[in-house]
Amino acid sequence: PIHETDPTASLAPVTTITITAPNAPVPPFRLPIQTPLSDPALMNGVALLGSSSGDLPVLAGTFWDLTLFWQKQVTAGADYHLYVSLLDAQGAGVAGWEGWPLPDYSMAQWSAGALTQTPLAFFVPGAVVSGEYRLLVGLLDPISGTKMAPIGLRTITVQQRKANFTPVQP
Repeated sequence: PIHETDPTASLAPVTTITITAPNAPVPPFRLPIQTPLSDPALMNGVALLGSSSGDLPVLAGTFWDLTLFWQKQVTAGADYHLYVSLLDAQGAGVAGWEGWPLPDYSMAQWSAGALTQTPLAFFVPGAVVSGEYRLLVGLLDPISGTKMAPIGLRTITVQQRKANFTPVQP
């Protein structure tokens, strides 16, 4: 038998699959959105519909998974990147992420009505104290670096790791 770890194993094509766009746009309720926005936020021709995330509360000192859900509203459009910010009660950023998580599927390639999920993970530093933080999302022009006004997605709870200074007995 061929095992997955066998470097000499090769794959044989079984069939060819053709993927085509649907005739009518797929409704947004088909998406696995955990936290939908009551009113989708329209930003430069795309609507942010909501998000889904990894485990809550978020553990400081770990990566946190976040998926954003979008629907393209216009046929044309510029390519934007995303930025995500985690803000404390005073509005100071404690964690964030910038970039584009789908290198082979830029925003300009989306057709009008297209539904898209953008999965990403960002690091929440270990120094972030336990508490409630605001999660903001926005679009970023990758050429100029200009950030558009962010949309407040929700509040998340961060929990700092509990330190244990008791020595382990040999």
